[in-house]
Amino acid sequence: MDSHSYTAPSRVKALLVPLGNVSEVAFKNYVEKIKSSYEVRLVDVTPTENSLFNPQGFPQGRVIYDFQLSLNDQESIFLNDFEPFRKTFVVIGITDSSNISHNDLELLSKHYKSSITHSIIVFGDGDHNDMEHKQIFHQSNKINIETILCDITGLFLNDLASYLSSFQHITLRSPGTIGSNDRIKAIEPSKRKRISSGSSLSISMSDSNNPKLSLSSSAERRQSKVRGRQLKILGNLYLLAGKYNNALKELNDAVPLLRISNDYLWLGSTLESIGVCLVMLTFLGVPYQMPSSLNQILHTSMTIPTPSATPISTPRNSMVFNGGSSSTGTATTTTTTTTGNQSSVNSTDISRYTTPELINLISIKVIHYYEISQNDHEDYVPQLVFCESILRFVKFMCVVNIGGGFNQTTIDHIVRGKNIRPKYSNVIFDKMEIVKIANKILTFQLKTMDILSQAKIYTSLASVFGDLNLLRKRSFIIRTLFISLIPELSNNDQYNNNNGKKTHNLSELLDTILSIYGIGRSPESLILDSYSSRWVQLHKSILQLCIIICSKIQDYKKIVQFKSLLITRYSDSLTDNEQSKILNEIQNICKEQDYIQFNYFDPLILRGLEVLKPINPPKKQSNTIVSDQTTKADPFLYNPYAKPLVTDETYFVQDEFMEFQISVQNPFAFPLQINDVQIESFEILKNFFIIQPKSLSVLNVLVKPIKSGVLKISEIGLKIFDCQLQFFKISSNLKPEFFNKLKKTSKDLNVSILENYDENILQNKIEDKVITQELTLNVINSQPNIQLINEPEHIMLLEGGSQTINLKIKNNSPILANHLEFSVWDSTIEPLKNVLNNKGLPSNEVYEIEYFLFKNPLTIKTEIKELQPFEEKTLEVELNGKRGMNQVNLILDYGHKLQNQAFTRRMEIPIKIMVNPSTDLAGCDILPLVQNVDSKSGKVWSYINEKTSQTDKNGKNLIISDFALFLIDLRNVWNKTLNLDIKYDDFEINESIVPMETKRILIPIKRIQLDDDNLDIVPSLSKKQYILPKITKAEDQYIKEAFWYRKEILKKLSGNWKIGEITGSIEFRGVRLSQRMLTTLKTDKLNIKIDVKTESQDHPVQTKGLYKLIPIDEFFTINIKIHNNTSRSIKGVLRNIPMASNFGSIDRRLLFNGVLQQPLLNSIKPDETLEFKIGAIILEKGEYEWGVLIDELDSERSHIARDPLKIISV
Repeated sequence: MDSHSYTAPSRVKALLVPLGNVSEVAFKNYVEKIKSSYEVRLVDVTPTENSLFNPQGFPQGRVIYDFQLSLNDQESIFLNDFEPFRKTFVVIGITDSSNISHNDLELLSKHYKSSITHSIIVFGDGDHNDMEHKQIFHQSNKINIETILCDITGLFLNDLASYLSSFQHITLRSPGTIGSNDRIKAIEPSKRKRISSGSSLSISMSDSNNPKLSLSSSAERRQSKVRGRQLKILGNLYLLAGKYNNALKELNDAVPLLRISNDYLWLGSTLESIGVCLVMLTFLGVPYQMPSSLNQILHTSMTIPTPSATPISTPRNSMVFNGGSSSTGTATTTTTTTTGNQSSVNSTDISRYTTPELINLISIKVIHYYEISQNDHEDYVPQLVFCESILRFVKFMCVVNIGGGFNQTTIDHIVRGKNIRPKYSNVIFDKMEIVKIANKILTFQLKTMDILSQAKIYTSLASVFGDLNLLRKRSFIIRTLFISLIPELSNNDQYNNNNGKKTHNLSELLDTILSIYGIGRSPESLILDSYSSRWVQLHKSILQLCIIICSKIQDYKKIVQFKSLLITRYSDSLTDNEQSKILNEIQNICKEQDYIQFNYFDPLILRGLEVLKPINPPKKQSNTIVSDQTTKADPFLYNPYAKPLVTDETYFVQDEFMEFQISVQNPFAFPLQINDVQIESFEILKNFFIIQPKSLSVLNVLVKPIKSGVLKISEIGLKIFDCQLQFFKISSNLKPEFFNKLKKTSKDLNVSILENYDENILQNKIEDKVITQELTLNVINSQPNIQLINEPEHIMLLEGGSQTINLKIKNNSPILANHLEFSVWDSTIEPLKNVLNNKGLPSNEVYEIEYFLFKNPLTIKTEIKELQPFEEKTLEVELNGKRGMNQVNLILDYGHKLQNQAFTRRMEIPIKIMVNPSTDLAGCDILPLVQNVDSKSGKVWSYINEKTSQTDKNGKNLIISDFALFLIDLRNVWNKTLNLDIKYDDFEINESIVPMETKRILIPIKRIQLDDDNLDIVPSLSKKQYILPKITKAEDQYIKEAFWYRKEILKKLSGNWKIGEITGSIEFRGVRLSQRMLTTLKTDKLNIKIDVKTESQDHPVQTKGLYKLIPIDEFFTINIKIHNNTSRSIKGVLRNIPMASNFGSIDRRLLFNGVLQQPLLNSIKPDETLEFKIGAIILEKGEYEWGVLIDELDSERSHIARDPLKIISV
């Protein structure tokens, strides 16, 4: 509670002390529980034996406790008889020990003799031996703390009656006659006049010469003084006991006695106590009669400003707040005369004024009497009393203004210390009035007071100016306080004890000053505070003064804390030399004082954390792939287009080194020395680094995970300089939400500023300010590690050739490698892929490129299924010469398979290879065969003659035109003679080609029959989706025919070359078929055969080579047979085309019977043969040719007889 609250004189001071072996944490918890029940209702208190303070006399009353943990009233003990509320009346021992007895209570009473009530509260549910003692209370689940405090209050009220009896036989003296020497210098009349004129409310401060108030003798005057002082003390004790009606009565009776005896000091204190009674009765809502003494004291005419309407503006009866009306009560009718904004009021009635106005009138009169008392050499007001009275008054005015009037919220704040929300909707007191009254304190010689009293007065005064939003005045007061503290501390040895109560209180004071000024904000932790405006230079000077003060009292821990706070929050206002100096001073103090440790200053030192991807990280294989591994028909097949079998997620291996990149900032002017780095679940290899001043550096830290699983890294431990190890969160960017919150005001912290700072730094509380980063790593169990023992040498091959090499691999780990998967990569893959990116390639060329793309240049002859720990095995590998290849990589994906799950790691074995060309297909052609040749002419004709003497699988006799001649031009591009062995179906031929020579090789092939109308599209080896080409239908048909007819040839065509013991295969995929070659290669869709017969059976037609010999002027018959080899019916027009050798007109040379062109009456069905005949006679000798053409009616196709009839007429 605020010690300078207006109702502070109504609170009972109670000291809470630990007893027994209660721990500090438990004691604090118990204290908080007791403090929560600081208000005790008299109706709940058991009636006392003494009727004076019996709670039944005023059950509405309250006893309000001000619980404290230390005695801080030693400097003002001489004021206890003058203002009893300063005295610590109650001492409560707190313990949780079951061994508490009456002896402990006696020790407590003996140690705190000045207190009147001593009691013990025992917390816990254990057994207690002395629970029957009326001053020892047991708090458990059955008895709550409120009940115990009610019982303690009953004891206090009984003891208070005994305490009061001690005043009956003693003379009450003023504080100045007891021990106070803080006499205020008498104020000159001119100054007093200025002070009095400081308020717009003017009251006649001089008492009139009223005969009724004068006494006949000095003895009567002295007797009135003694009686008045006793009534005043009784009223004060009633006020503490919560019997506010009795207190008001006694105080009212004391006023005229003190007034007629000119006892201005006690009169002023009595008036102030009356004001407190009025506020407390208003707080309780109890009707009360206006004290008649006020009408006498506040006599003559008064001029006051017309107040603004307030909720409480009725006579002093039961109050209804927030606009309610009061109940009717006795009030004297007044006569008023209103002039302008002021009212002239008759002195006989002041009941029409509101409570704040009465407090204002009373307080101004109190200040007046205190000033008059300064002329008395004995009964003068002490500085402390005067200053605190003014502070209570100005704080009352501030609270009423801030709370929007004298309402229930405002009263709760004044009495109970509850928080109040600023309204400023109904300002009663003028701001400058408050400032003028508060400035009176600055006219006093405060330096004569003890340092703690000075500090309290200055801090409260600064708080008042802060409430009035007078920041410069507040800063001036704080600066004045610090200036007065430094010499006082230097001359007072009692503050040099770091464990003393004085130091503790001074620390609280410094902390309060920082909080009031705004240094309590936490820009290192809160985004709102980091963007709040600050008076940097003034904050810096205040912190430096705090450092000086702590140096005077040798509080080294506070020195380190203040210096650390200065460099954390105000480093931008420090020069480079100042920063370095502060660091050196902190380090020197910590070296000299072993018990002190300091924390590093920058909570945002970590700006990022990245993990470098390992060179060969393990990857997770899917369950399907692992389970199907043993059932693959060809586990060595390499598909460059297949989707990766591993996920994109990176996995790390337990007990294997990895590398972190930690981004660290150093915003200071001195280099940082990082002596240790710690990351949970990781072993650090290197942990010493130097960070240059004002830089952002990246630390490469080699680490090793010591456990497996999903590891999350959200903070890293750093030991910087000689600081203790601190864990810092990884900060990335400032939170963007602060832009929406800038208009809000950050509240000052009520907790210790330094403790809050240490907590922010040590616990790295930065979540409210920045977006923190968390790195998640998947660490798997230890994995096998396979290495290559022998490096393969460079290899030279001829295209089509092969060579076998041996590779030794070893498992250099204690983990079984039971998942081994081989694949191959060669240097031709990327160029071929680049060629495939050309979107304009025809489908047959795409197929050809893909064929070479998937062609495997390497074969493993030995199968390895697993490698035992530290086992070594040999791989026998056969390399095949692939055109254009200069390197081939054998890829091994290995791992430890466990329950259909495997993490594989890849090992690549590069093999440098040079492939030289062996043969080159220079060209090819296909020629039709129309005439048999003698078998002696060569192996080719011997093969053809043999075949034409046979029948095909359908029993049809083969003729020469059923075959074609395939011409291949092969060139030897090597520097040695090549022996060739070429096969086509069952035909085989052997040839030798000398270096750089081209030889044509003849291969007889049977013409191929395919259904051209139903040819499939060209397939894709990469399983790509078919896209309709942007070419004509004829072009598309040609591509399909060229592909499928070529494929039929390559099925039967093969060849090998040999150079000594070296052998290899011949690559025939360079064969390309033109349209003419396709026409030659195909079997006829309509097989048209033309023959001739004469009418003379005695003279059959003779043959001479390819010609038929027919005499002139002799009739002959042209016989035409048409056979349908397709799967469809054909309907068309038959056209006979006779021609002479000289291409002249044939009309006069040949006569024919019928027509040369005629439609086919019936369509030719599949595998059906039709026969047509036409008669003719040749009139002139010469060479003739008879051709036949059939045009289909439903299409543009034409069929020409492959072998036209050749005739020589003789």
